[in-house]
Order: sequence, then structure tokens, then C-alpha cells
Amino acid sequence: MKLGYSILLGEYIDASHIQHTDCELFQVVCPACNEPVFKVERVPNNTQNSVEYLSHYTVSNSYQPDCELRIKGFSESQFKKHNSISRNQRLEYFLSVLRQMIGQNPIYANSYKKTHGQLNGSKSLKWFRERLYEHTINQNIIEQAFYDISDEYINDITSAGGNIRTAFSVSVQKRIAFDMWKYLLSKKGQSNYDFLFNHGYINLLGRLMQANTTRKWLPEEELMANYLSKLVNISKEKGIHILAQMGSTPVGPPFAIAGSDLLSKAASEITHEMIGALIALPFFEQIKNAQKLKALA
Repeated sequence: MKLGYSILLGEYIDASHIQHTDCELFQVVCPACNEPVFKVERVPNNTQNSVEYLSHYTVSNSYQPDCELRIKGFSESQFKKHNSISRNQRLEYFLSVLRQMIGQNPIYANSYKKTHGQLNGSKSLKWFRERLYEHTINQNIIEQAFYDISDEYINDITSAGGNIRTAFSVSVQKRIAFDMWKYLLSKKGQSNYDFLFNHGYINLLGRLMQANTTRKWLPEEELMANYLSKLVNISKEKGIHILAQMGSTPVGPPFAIAGSDLLSKAASEITHEMIGALIALPFFEQIKNAQKLKALA
């Protein structure tokens, strides 16, 4: 069969979009009979292209046509409608626990609420945050551009020895993160955008400080760290002056692409950290926990 149904995700999924281990991880079953299935890849005789499909564990020569006939009773529009409803329900749930998920990050030694309260109280940082929010909306990061930034973040993780579980989990992770990103750029989602900006700002400063302990700072890194760290405890007017100085400070390779300035580089790095934070959130653990709580209710 070409399509399976993920009990965990509440979605119909294509066999070509999952790895072998994903069937168990995402609880993939046959959409017709709800029996567990596994992924098969085979290369037909006299061809070079592999065929990917899902199979029942029970050996049967008739499983494929039988299930395919029953699956064809559903139209493609029905699958898309079901998946869209499921995604919207997940988005609503993840948004409700977004701050708790981010607050689990080790950078918050104490309460994340206290840290973000301090940043929200900074009028100069608020001005910067609002300008970046407006710029991001006007820039209109499309899905592919978002995925490209996500891939940069994922490459950073893997090059540092980290691990991204499977191709399917990454694709779903990116899709969920993009759904959340679009919502955060709406008026209803702006408060959570502000929260994510604060997190990106903290992460960027932390990354700059860490760089100074493992190697010598680039001059541009030191300048950016000094400017950004001052924003929290100064007035709005002084903050605007610092940001103007950053905007009039040209930077280039290897620190930034040619033609950049220090402000645009800082804004880009904060956005990178924000999107990276969404990509790294434990979405699937949250789904599993929600399922457990629902079962106990």
C-alpha cells in the first residue's frame, strides 16, 4: 500500500516519506484494517528505481490489491482535509505549551519567567524586537526559505556531533515548526513571537560568549556581543542610538555575507536562533505525553 495512517500524528502518510524505523515510532497502521505495517523497498526486475510501499506483517499475497481497493474509497481531497484538521489541532496544542517547552532549555538555570520578565522590561530591546517583527512580516519568509534556514540549523547540530532521528521526523518537525512560525507572525501570535525573540537573543549572546572561551573572538563578534548586551539596561533612546551604530557598521566575510552591516547580521542570527529553537522543540514527546494524559483521564 502507498499510504499508511500514523496514530501518533493523526495523519495519513506516504510510504516514500518515512524510514523503516518510523513505522514503530509514529505508530503507522493500515488505514483500512488498522493493523500495524512495515516499510518495504524493492527493485523490480530490469529496473533501477526502487519501489517503496507499506506491508502488513501477516503474509498474504492478496494484501496489496485488497487494501489498495479499500484505500481508493477515499479521495485525495479527503486525505488532505483530514490532515489539515489534524495539523490545526496539533498547532493549537503546541502553542499552548510553547513557553513551557522552551523553558526546559538548560540556559534557564532558574525560572524562564523571571528571565523573560527582565527582557520584556527593557524598552530598548522592546523597540528592537518590534522592528524585527515588522521586518520579518514584510520579508515574508516562505516555506522553502524557512526550510533552508532549518537545514542550516540541523547541519550545525550534526556537524557538532548531534543527531536528528530520521528523514521523516525531520520533515514533520520542519512542517510543524513552519506552521508555528506563520502563526507567531500574526497579531494573535505576537506575544509568543516576542517570547521566542527573547530566547533567540539569549541564545545568540550565549553562543558569542561561548565562542570567546573556545577560541579568540573575531573583532565583529566582540563588537556585536558588546552592543547587544548593553541593550537590556539602557533607555529606548540610547538603545536606538546603539542599533543605529550597528546599522552603520559594515561587515563582511568570513563573519557575514558581503554588503552586510552589524545590525542586519545580528537580526539574521537572532532569527536563525528563533527558527532553530522551533526545530529543536520536543514535539513528539509532547504528543506522547498528551496521549498518556488523555488515556488516564
